[in-house]
Amino acid sequence: MKHLTTLLMLLFCMHSFSQTLKPSPISEEEPIYETVDKVAYYMAGYGKFYESIQDNMICQREKIKKKNLEILLRFIVERDGTISNPEILKSDLSACNASVLQAVKGTKGWIPGKINGRVVRSYVTLPIHLQKAK
Repeated sequence: MKHLTTLLMLLFCMHSFSQTLKPSPISEEEPIYETVDKVAYYMAGYGKFYESIQDNMICQREKIKKKNLEILLRFIVERDGTISNPEILKSDLSACNASVLQAVKGTKGWIPGKINGRVVRSYVTLPIHLQKAK
């Protein structure tokens, strides 16, 4: 009985004085990784991501003269799954760049990249394909 009481007191003390780890706030000084073990991804899948971009993009399709255009986009997926610093790396149609950037900023639901099981800030580079209006 004496050992049981001691064991219960020990367990109670361990529980009372244990610490809870909180995720540290996002810091601009944290490194941004180009290469990670597990790449950041859109929770609903890339098909839904592209669908979201198309739905939220305000670009005059009539300005698209070629059959297919590509915009190469890069952004940072933060440790909390938000997007920051979207930028256009290559664009066949600069008239749509601002619209694409605005649409990307509005996407929610990114799962951040990981290195050795630790969540990190990482770059994501994706092509956006636009088709001529019919």
